Amino acid sequence: MRTSEQIKAEIEEKFGFVPPFFSPAEQNPHVLENLWQQTLSAYVNNPLSPLFKEKLAAYLSRYCAIPYCMICHSCSLRPLGVRAKEVLNLLEAPPPAQTDINAHLEVLAAHSEHLAVLSNWNSTIEESLLICAVFISLEGGLADYYRTQLRHLLGTVNYQHLVSFIAYVKTCHVWMEAHPEVAYAADKRAIEHFSFLLGDEPELANFFHHYWERVKQERQSWAQQRVVIAERQRHEVALRQSEERLSLALEAACMGSWDWDILTNKVSHSVATEAHFGLTPGSFAGSYESFLASIHPDDRQSIHQAVTQAVQVGADYEIEFRVIWPDRSIHWVASKGQVYYDKTGKAVRMTGVTMDITERKQAEVALQKSEERFRFLAESIPQQVWIAQSDGKLSYVNQRVLDYFVCTYEQILGWGWQEKIHPEDLPQCLERWQHSLATGKPYEIEFRLQQSVDGTYRWHLGRALPLRDREDVIVNWFGTNTDIDDFKRVEEERKQLFAYEQAARAEAETARNQVAKILESITDAFYAVDNQWHFTYLNQQAEQLLQRSRAELLGKNLWDELPEAVASKFYREYHKAVSKHISVEFEEFYPPLNTWFAVHAYPNQEGLSVFFQDITERKRVEEALQQSEEKFRNLVEQTSDWVWEIDANGIFTYVNPKASEIIGYEIAEILGKSTFDLMAVNEVKRFAQVVSYFISTQREQCDFVRCLKFEC
Repeated sequence: MRTSEQIKAEIEEKFGFVPPFFSPAEQNPHVLENLWQQTLSAYVNNPLSPLFKEKLAAYLSRYCAIPYCMICHSCSLRPLGVRAKEVLNLLEAPPPAQTDINAHLEVLAAHSEHLAVLSNWNSTIEESLLICAVFISLEGGLADYYRTQLRHLLGTVNYQHLVSFIAYVKTCHVWMEAHPEVAYAADKRAIEHFSFLLGDEPELANFFHHYWERVKQERQSWAQQRVVIAERQRHEVALRQSEERLSLALEAACMGSWDWDILTNKVSHSVATEAHFGLTPGSFAGSYESFLASIHPDDRQSIHQAVTQAVQVGADYEIEFRVIWPDRSIHWVASKGQVYYDKTGKAVRMTGVTMDITERKQAEVALQKSEERFRFLAESIPQQVWIAQSDGKLSYVNQRVLDYFVCTYEQILGWGWQEKIHPEDLPQCLERWQHSLATGKPYEIEFRLQQSVDGTYRWHLGRALPLRDREDVIVNWFGTNTDIDDFKRVEEERKQLFAYEQAARAEAETARNQVAKILESITDAFYAVDNQWHFTYLNQQAEQLLQRSRAELLGKNLWDELPEAVASKFYREYHKAVSKHISVEFEEFYPPLNTWFAVHAYPNQEGLSVFFQDITERKRVEEALQQSEEKFRNLVEQTSDWVWEIDANGIFTYVNPKASEIIGYEIAEILGKSTFDLMAVNEVKRFAQVVSYFISTQREQCDFVRCLKFEC
């Protein structure tokens, strides 16, 4: 083993002096040799650039309680061309945050082709690498991911040069804190450059004098931030678990969810909501502007106004609008949301749910057209139907209205309907109705109507549209009252669902109980079976629809208890869902219960979850409507009279076969032509007189037909 004098001679030969750093080990050659060999391998012979090594050593030395290393490495920067002001800026820079590292890793990745060869490193690379090196040195376990990324970018060899230098600097700090008596004033680097640094930048003296208090404050801030981060991560885990359960409940209800961070303008959509907008999972752009861009142009202003009202004054956000899918098809979406505010009252977040209501909207349009063409079908539809005069007085109601109120036509026509409306709802109904009468705009309102049977009130959705003549003058209002009492209860249940979700954010452990409550409160029937088809759960609705109690079914085999379902679509679709691990949706008649069911089944690791509804009444109405339309078509096809239909421009859109016999034209020759195209010139005048007579006297259509036959 070499003597201390031999080792010092080598040190002086390398540096031109023996730094006081080694003086505490002069009496222990073994330790002195160890310190010197570490210095040689990790510092002197390390291929990292001298400027990079001195900058990194100077900054990391802020975290050593003894200023020796920081001052000496700061002085070493001066002969490398670094000005005193730049040294101060380096030392005063706050430790990098995690967000900073992500940005600098992107910079390094952009220069990846230059990282393998140290001589190719430029100032941009070294600046980003310096910040990343400081972060992995200070952050401990939190920086594991970033160490892996750096190793991948730099390559194993260059990464080892970097971490060995960081380890050496930390060893120096431990050594100096163990020997605080070592003074930087005796170091040649400080002797030659320290006074010049302080002269060029006097603030350096203040920094060196107070740096340790500054570092302790930074460390205290780090500790507080880490506590906050750990707490946030715990809540995020709980929130993620809660959101997974909520997602299952929303999927079962065919609903999606969305979240808008108002401060960052970041919008996130669930997979179901993306589907409502015709998007593939993960393809939504993620901003409020991209959301608006997908809305039908005619609906954007109303949506923006609704969002503005909700954010600025806390108004309820509940709206239905059209969206344009990427394939240019138009679909309807209903959305409901809530705004959250910080302690200062500033809106920071808005969340809500969506539902695809395209089928419902299409049904409404189809129903309206059917009502205009075939008034006799009004008695078949499951709604209260009414017609009002242009002044607002009722002139017709269907039998469903009379049955509901247990009254006569005379009692309900005119303005008699007012006494049937809940006193709290009547003023708004009258105001909305008068507004529609005055403006000609569609009438729509929700209100409560009293049932005469038991005196209770049920919620209804009242809607009316104006029917206009050729001069665009309103002659009648066609309206319906739809019982939405069950829907109202569903809305309340969905509010409870949202409340459960909020509670789950604070206490994730109670989420399972909340899901159970939801399954008991939803209006759909629900049961679950395990992988052996044994019932594991039924809600009350399922007991009622299946007419079996939980005690009878729980633990029993589905196919044993409902054997009639084995050779049916139930059996085939359920096995398809489980074998292919896909959700299935179908409608099927179950003879033992004489009931039609609409079924949604979802496979999972434990078995199968099944949501179903009784749609027997809907099926009956659809069959009645089809039969009525077939009867009407058979009637007009078989009549001996000429039956025809013209559009607003007087063009024939339909004639029955008898027309061909009467006027001597083929049906194809009649369709698309006007009445006058088919008449002789001398008959046109007489026909026009008949039409004018009909319009001026407003006689019924049958009178017009008789008059037309008489004249022609």
